[in-house]
Amino acid sequence: MMLEIGQGSNKYKFKPKLLNGEVIYVDLHKPSSRFRNMWVIADGLNLPFKQEAFEEVVASHVLEHLLDPLCFLSECRRVLTNNGSLRLFTPNFLSRNAKTDPEHVHVFNFMSLWNLMRSAGFKPFYPSRNIGSLLPKNLIRLIKIFLLTISEELEINGIKNSGNPHDRYSTTNL
Repeated sequence: MMLEIGQGSNKYKFKPKLLNGEVIYVDLHKPSSRFRNMWVIADGLNLPFKQEAFEEVVASHVLEHLLDPLCFLSECRRVLTNNGSLRLFTPNFLSRNAKTDPEHVHVFNFMSLWNLMRSAGFKPFYPSRNIGSLLPKNLIRLIKIFLLTISEELEINGIKNSGNPHDRYSTTNL
């Protein structure tokens, strides 16, 4: 079972990332679309689901709107199964959208997002970019960091580890 939080409903166009499988959509308002039957009206800071109910949670362009992003991530962690995955999408700090939307409370870069995910008890990683495999590993890492710095949108994934949510993870998976 999968959960997608905040795909947009009124002001923002409804654009879910998850379209196949058993998905429950959550937002503050129902959209006027064909997805109405799989919709739950709820606040992402207090999800109305039992612990470990979902294998995957997706939140697209939600984090930057919240006063307490860490609380939101903790709630996502609560509803995820052990080794469940969280996928977050947010405007990058260099994106025009990050700075011009008056409803954005936070602006993230790839390191602040990484640290926030770790603080919430996830093992974060950025999706792999296909960069020339014949290049030296240090150069590939440098190119990945450059691309994360200039991208319009950041996508970060995290795995819920069954251990202590405050365990620290290395940054070697950039």
